[in-house]
Amino acid sequence: MSKIKNFIKFTGELLHLYRIRNKCILRDERFSIKNGKVNLHYWKFGRKSENLGDYLSSVVVDFMKEYYALDDSYSCKTKHLYAIGSILQAGRQNATVWGSGFLDPLTHRLSKYMKYFRKLDIRIVRGPNTRKHLLKLGYKCPEIYGDPAILMPLIYKGCCVDKTREYTVIKHYTDVTPSEYSLNILTNDYKTFIDTILESKLVISSSLHGIILAEAYGVPAILYKPDNAQTTLFKFEDYYFSTNRFEFPVAKSIEEALTLTPCALPELSEIQNNLIKTFPKDLWGK
Repeated sequence: MSKIKNFIKFTGELLHLYRIRNKCILRDERFSIKNGKVNLHYWKFGRKSENLGDYLSSVVVDFMKEYYALDDSYSCKTKHLYAIGSILQAGRQNATVWGSGFLDPLTHRLSKYMKYFRKLDIRIVRGPNTRKHLLKLGYKCPEIYGDPAILMPLIYKGCCVDKTREYTVIKHYTDVTPSEYSLNILTNDYKTFIDTILESKLVISSSLHGIILAEAYGVPAILYKPDNAQTTLFKFEDYYFSTNRFEFPVAKSIEEALTLTPCALPELSEIQNNLIKTFPKDLWGK
């Protein structure tokens, strides 16, 4: 009987997700879908704060629209775009994918049913882990990788500052470990955030986009993953592997991170070019 109840509950969840998928942005009913427009989806964190890594989706997409002179007043069928963030297992729309990834498919029990109720037009994904899982689910996915946050140095150069900070700690929003020299990831003030990174000789981060932004701006970074972390290595591997780095140090504490040697900084110009070339400007009729 319990199996039948679980099946009924599970089926109900699928039907509910299918029913609301063209009404709101991800699971947030405060942000309604705009009919006849291109809708950018990214994870919204609360009413008063944003998770910077996700918020940068809007910053980078706005930059690309300006780059290609795309007009938001263009009338089209209602379309959906996934860019920065691990939203492939959170979104439910038929969508175009430009740089998104999975958080951890093994923890998401709906992911294997995706292909039955949504289509994905995939232009580029965050990394090979994401591509491997998409192929397993039956989607076509090009072997082109890049997180769109890598484009941020083309958008904001940062202030010319001295290295006044020996290190800066950037914690995932679920990481409540006390630490000095912390930089809060729950912000949409990306300029101050990036300027602080540029003041640092080293970034220690349990947030993926803390690492990506640091390396994009030429600052060495160490992945910090405490034992009580709520995230796995999946998304971090996704990024590191996309830059052809298959071994990287992982610290369990900030103290340990200070004793480790960071990975060599990746060459990101080719990834930046691939992101620019694969941007789905055709969604706006270009």
